[in-house]
Amino acid sequence: MTPEVAAAALTETSRWVWDVVGKDLTDKTKDLLKQQWQRFEWRKAEQAYRASLLEQYGTIRILGKSDPVKLEGIFTDVFTLDQVTARRRYDIDELRKVGQDRFELGRQTQQRVNGVDLVRKGPNLFILGKPGAGKSTFLKYMTLQ
Repeated sequence: MTPEVAAAALTETSRWVWDVVGKDLTDKTKDLLKQQWQRFEWRKAEQAYRASLLEQYGTIRILGKSDPVKLEGIFTDVFTLDQVTARRRYDIDELRKVGQDRFELGRQTQQRVNGVDLVRKGPNLFILGKPGAGKSTFLKYMTLQ
């Protein structure tokens, strides 16, 4: 038997198997999956997922304490700047207005905004901050919200 004949025979055999068994099998499988989808307890799965989130992210370990502490008990509102201060630039006129008091340059002139409000405002958010500033704790809190 030549390779062309073998390929043609295999193709015809595959078609025959699909016509005899395949269509019926896929229809039965499709019906079975549809029934399982309708019987699935979505409310129960949602409650289990929420319980898992609370267990994973609802507590935080504090240095010096042996037991984890509930996040809601220690978390306070986060007020952030909506612009990165490291990218703030001064023009020469601003620097001349400040004059000899160079400590004025470090003072915050931007309005602080509630962190939760910033998350609700837009789809994209970068959480930047120094080590220990509370970035991970804030994200855990947002997960629970």
